[in-house]
This record gives sequence, C-alpha cells and structure tokens, in this order.
Amino acid sequence: MTEIPDAERKSKDGGGSETVARTVLSGEQVSRLLNTNPAEAEVRAREAIAQQPENPGARWLLGAARRRQGDAAGAKEIFQSLVESHPQMVAARFELGLSLRDSGAREAATAVLLETVDLAPNYAAAWYALGDQLDLNDKIPSNIKLRADTAFHAGRYAEAEANLTRCFESAPDSKTARFQYAVLLLVQRRGREALQQIEHLLKEDSSNFICLQLKVTALSEIEEFEHAIPDYENILKDADRLPGTWLAYGRALRALGRYEQAIAAWRRAIEIFPGFVDAYWSLATIKTFRFDAALTDLLRGLLLRSDLPSKDRAQLHFALGKVLEDEKKYAESFDNYQKSHALQQSGSRRTNEMDASFVRRAKAVFSKEFFRERADAGCPARAPIFIVGLPRSGSTLIRQILAAHSQVDATLEFADIPRLARELQSSEPAPRLGYPGLLGPLSAAMCKGFGEKYLLDTAPFRT
Repeated sequence: MTEIPDAERKSKDGGGSETVARTVLSGEQVSRLLNTNPAEAEVRAREAIAQQPENPGARWLLGAARRRQGDAAGAKEIFQSLVESHPQMVAARFELGLSLRDSGAREAATAVLLETVDLAPNYAAAWYALGDQLDLNDKIPSNIKLRADTAFHAGRYAEAEANLTRCFESAPDSKTARFQYAVLLLVQRRGREALQQIEHLLKEDSSNFICLQLKVTALSEIEEFEHAIPDYENILKDADRLPGTWLAYGRALRALGRYEQAIAAWRRAIEIFPGFVDAYWSLATIKTFRFDAALTDLLRGLLLRSDLPSKDRAQLHFALGKVLEDEKKYAESFDNYQKSHALQQSGSRRTNEMDASFVRRAKAVFSKEFFRERADAGCPARAPIFIVGLPRSGSTLIRQILAAHSQVDATLEFADIPRLARELQSSEPAPRLGYPGLLGPLSAAMCKGFGEKYLLDTAPFRT
C-alpha cells in the first residue's frame, strides 16, 4: 500500500476537488481555507458555481464548507447529489459520510464510509473516521483524543502515535483507539504491526465487518496474498456488491498467478459498478485478456463523459489502446496510448524544474566535505543493503540477484526514509531549510538514532 492520503489530498487524486484546483484554489489552499476560514471557502465555491453550475469540484468545496460551518443537513444534500452524478468521486462520498455522522445518522454514516474505503482502500481519513464509529461509549479522554486526531490529520504521525498510546493507557479496552492506531501504522507502512492490533480487535468480535475490511487491506499491504484470499472470500460471501473489494480480491489473485479468477473478479466489479475505471485498467494489464464488444462499448461510453478526472481518463485511454492493439488497429491504438501518457504527465504534481531544483539542492548539500565530516556518524550496523538507481535501470533485477543469496532477504519498498524526512520537516524551526538542507544541522547522535530506528522498524520484514 502506498501511503494512505488524507482527505484533501484524496480529493485531488481521487477526483474530488481536481476542478477546484484548476479554477478556484490550489489543493493546499483548499485544505488551509477549509480549516481556517470555511465561510471564505464557501464564497469562493459559490463564485465558481455561478460561472460553472455543474463544476463538481466547486460543489464539493461548497458542501465541505457548509459542513464545517455546522450545516450538516445542507452539506448532506450537496454530497448526495454529487455521489449520484459522480459515483467514483470518493471525496464526495467521504464527506457525505461525515455529514450523515454530524446529523446523528450513525448507521447510514458507517455504510457510506465503508463504501468510501471499498472504492479507495488507501483513504486514511475515511478509515480513521470509521474508528470513531466502532464504539460511541468509548471512554477515551477527549483532550488526548483531540490531540491525536489533530496530529493525525496534519500528518504529524509521531505525535499522533504518542497520543493514541496515551489513549490506550487511559482506556485499555478502547476499540476506537486501537483501530485508529492500526490505521496510523498502515499510513506509515507498518503493516505487520497494524495486523497485530486488528487481530486483537477480531478476537473480541470475529465478525466485525469494519475490522475484517481493514485486515485484508493490511494483508495486501504486506503482500500476504495467500492469507488475504480466504478473508476476501468470506467478506464477499456476505457482502457481494462491493466493487472495490472485488477489485482488490482480483489483484491478490493475480499476484498469486491465478489470472482467470482475477479476470472474473474484475468483471464482477464492472457488473456492479459499470463506471469503475480501475477495473477496466486492471483488465487491460492482462496481456492475454481480450475485451468483448460489450465491455468495449462500456469503455468507449465512459470516455465520452466530459466530467471525468484526468487520472480516470488516462486509465481509460490506456485500456482502449490495449483493445485497439489487440484488434491490430495500431495507429488508433498508439494515439490512445499517447493521450494516456499526456494526461498522466499533466496530472503529475512534479515538474522538470522541481526535479532540477531538488538536484541542485542535493548537490549543494551532499559534498565530499559533508560525507567526510560525518564519516563516523550514523548506525554502524551492516544489515541493510541499499540499492540506488534511476527508474527502470535494473534495480529490481539487482534485488532479485542479491536475494538469491542465503543470507540476504528481499523486502518490500519501504517508506521509512521519506517519512523520516517529512517528520524532520514538520519539526524544523523557522527559517525552514527544506530537504535535504535540514540534514546539515543533525548531530552524529541523531543520525545514529535514526539508523537504529530504521533497523528496528524494518526488522519484521526480514526473516
């Protein structure tokens, strides 16, 4: 699992406020304005709606602003309409769940939040909100819980973990704290630790649907697909109409080489949700699969929609490129592949200049003198082997070759070092040095501690 995104980030990446980012505010401004001045956010949204009444991003922003100003009923009406017209807009579904929760409709809120994580299993904020639905009589001290919640949503994970740990100490039987702690661990790609917390909850209630769903997410995170398959099948036996779970089940089957079953799972996802773009894309990644006429018509019909987020349109053009390639219509196929590539490039938040700027900063920091002065810093252990290379340069092949040695384990790709960089940036005093400039002031003792923590955190992934 990649890092589970927060609510506003998912809004952009998953089709929620992409249009807002282009015509109203940037994603960062949306998040900041909603948190600090929702009334102003409402003004901005209404201005955009006056120009483009059907703008889904502006409507999303209006609903989010109304909910944050206490108008749960008004927000619910906006988000219900958005979910009906844009069923894959997970950010709207998430906000609908919160609006229902704020209106006191607990069961309906839980159902909608479960739909959200079904379609977007990496949606951290939705999982975290589901934790609050587990036990309304939880006896967690409100002041500690508030600090944990604030830190989590701000991405200050070390602070959130410290406060959730204090919640355990104050309320050892808290289902909410344990569940949200598991979500926090998953955000940090500590899937095995998260599983321990989820299994603890399932010992108390083995049929808890929310916990079962989080369990299969954690199992997929650590690539324990053989163990995940029975759980997926148990979930789908009792809740057949979950397109996202069928999609994830298919991906697990594919990882185990069970291609025909994977294809059947993805086709089932499309039967339930004909607009499920990820399922079409998944089918297109199977070289031996051929789209039939009915599936191709559905795919072409989706591409006719004018309100598709660029990410979805890119995936559909890729899938159509595969269809046309199989039909030996190479010129038209290539045209769709080019459109897919162009959309992926335009949707990227990174630019060539951003990359060049980072390289310039890195070269300025990582001089010969920098390494000479720190020759004895850091953790001296020889356990980790870091493979460094450009994308598509053979690093995976090198890993496989090394892993053939009896004393070398091939692990997952960890996010520990990027997470450490983010934590350092969030705690950095003004003026901000940014990364990698902030590494300069680190002491030898701090570097040693970071190295030791890296080895400790990644130990469960080594046999």
